[in-house]
Amino acid sequence: RISQVRDWFETNKAKLRLPERGSNFRTESQELILPFFEKEPDWDQFHHYFFPDGREVFETSLENATKYFPSEMSEIFSGQNPSEIMIQNIMFVRHATLDQFNVVLARYYPGDEASKVDFDEISYNGIPVLWTGRLEMFTYDERFFVGFEFEEGELLSSYTRQIDVDGKRKNTANLDVRCVTERFPVGYMVCTTGSTGVDNCTTTITHWVEEYSCYGADGGRPSYIYIGGGSSGDRDPATDGGGSNNTDPTPPELPEPRREEIKINLDPCHKKVIEDLFGASTKKAKAIIKKFQPSMDSPNGSSMEFSARFSYGTCLNPSSRGCTSGSIKEGFVDINIPKDRIQSITEFGFATAMMHELLHAYLVWENDVGDDEDLNTLLNLFAEKYNNPNDFHHNLFVEVQFVDVIADALKDYAVSLNYNVDLLGDQYFEDLAWMGLTETDIYKSKGIEDRNRIDQRINVETFGKAGANSLKVCN
Repeated sequence: RISQVRDWFETNKAKLRLPERGSNFRTESQELILPFFEKEPDWDQFHHYFFPDGREVFETSLENATKYFPSEMSEIFSGQNPSEIMIQNIMFVRHATLDQFNVVLARYYPGDEASKVDFDEISYNGIPVLWTGRLEMFTYDERFFVGFEFEEGELLSSYTRQIDVDGKRKNTANLDVRCVTERFPVGYMVCTTGSTGVDNCTTTITHWVEEYSCYGADGGRPSYIYIGGGSSGDRDPATDGGGSNNTDPTPPELPEPRREEIKINLDPCHKKVIEDLFGASTKKAKAIIKKFQPSMDSPNGSSMEFSARFSYGTCLNPSSRGCTSGSIKEGFVDINIPKDRIQSITEFGFATAMMHELLHAYLVWENDVGDDEDLNTLLNLFAEKYNNPNDFHHNLFVEVQFVDVIADALKDYAVSLNYNVDLLGDQYFEDLAWMGLTETDIYKSKGIEDRNRIDQRINVETFGKAGANSLKVCN
């Protein structure tokens, strides 16, 4: 599908710049505009994800040597080459209704040595958990429209930048936001690679700018607004998606950047199962969890922020196909998967195990730093009743009927892979959902016939034996 984006870009890139009329308007409004340079995406390096409203996004690396770096951040990395520190990407946001893309630039500026990352480690939809720095968004023709400031993965504020003229201040009293204004110089470095291979960096732009950092009126999560600049009435009708040009140069509506929530350090075949289940974030996992914990604040889980990291590792229980750490480390709850024990596991077996472990991860996170009082009360009650976290987690799963939730999610997963779920039957998925829960009180109270059937079905999917109803994950 990246080839479709490439073909569209090659056809339309000359049309992506605003007409002169629009540029003049924005210059008069004192918007911060950088010099334009031609942009060639590196089509071999890209992130693919979806915004919460369903719009598809391809975010590719820009292979050009020209990079712009704010002077206030260059001071942090004295003596280092800015082009080797920042990440400069181009984002293609598929239009919701038209056969076209909105194109914007994303520039990631680290705020400390620990936050220097590679292309693969950061994207608009995956800000590293402990990343400190700034993300600045520009239109294709280098008009700045919004920036975001992060500290250890948390979004602190959003801001706009405009050239300061004679100390003028914009009036934000009537806006439904709380804004703080700072005034300081910004110089941008341009680094190019010469014929000798040596990078030459020179400061080419220096402005005094006003930066507006804005929060919602309730003092809660940051929000961003456009202060100054153009409006929908200033767009060229030939380029607004309804004319002869198949482009729209105005900035698209963007959600807040998302913190990385799921990190997968696994082989491609195992990684694919987790991506099919949960995507690049815990959005699907949160939807599953919400079914058994209805006290969550919202469908998107504003009280459900948690991050999990899947890696190969060891588990003390010799029968475990996965185990979850009891605390947060480096911003993640770790899920370890013993690779030698999953050589023959099937898609249904592995998917069930991963849903089970991700729920453990959520409860560990909630127990450590969560703010859901109802859930924490429930956790404390089960902790008092059972001897260790594994036992009280498992019995909680069963007593709040999470087995049914896993069964439904597993059935949805099977449908997505084109398995005949009607032929398999609901009882089959309900039986598999007991994986890892056969030592609970309620399971032990089941009749011998039910337990034998459940044990048999779990066994064949775990070891890929004859009678398994799904394919092996890694052949």
